[in-house]
Amino acid sequence: AAAALRRGGVIAVPTDTIYGFAASAANGDAVRRLYEIKGRRAGVPLAIAVGDVRDVGTYGDDGHLREGALARLLPGPTTVLLRRRRGDAGRATPELNPGVDLIGIRVPAHDFVREVCRAHGGAIALTSANRSGETSATAAEEFAELWDACDEVFDGGAIPAKRLGSTIVDLSSRANDFAIVRAGERCDELVRVLE
Repeated sequence: AAAALRRGGVIAVPTDTIYGFAASAANGDAVRRLYEIKGRRAGVPLAIAVGDVRDVGTYGDDGHLREGALARLLPGPTTVLLRRRRGDAGRATPELNPGVDLIGIRVPAHDFVREVCRAHGGAIALTSANRSGETSATAAEEFAELWDACDEVFDGGAIPAKRLGSTIVDLSSRANDFAIVRAGERCDELVRVLE
């Protein structure tokens, strides 16, 4: 999987919520290809996934958060929105969400996808494995018509989730406020942790 990402490929992977399409967040051509496979409008932002909580600060500004805040939320079915780091410090291609100040970052509670991030050596752009507007997939066969567009498809079996995707929480405020942008898996539990 990591080798395919380094070659600029797009792969399909299981996560803790749904199946996703992934590409290297550092490769502009791969990010564009991911949009094409999904049929997604270019202006709709993509989230990224990293292997460990300590990697979040490489891509998003987490310096204003209370110590240990991210470790209480991640890994898990949560996407945190933070102000994006730009330039070399951010290590993501400018083609990833151009003109968008915030970036969604995940550390999935799924060993395989986290190990892929570690082996790849950086973040992966990650979006649900389906065409835009269609139902999210919790089994690889549910998006079989898109397999040929991928360089590799990794079948992790059925994912025991509700097809909600991750809960997106905006943590970009300097005042340590939070806002739920999208209620997804385990949203109620997440709100209790944040409060």
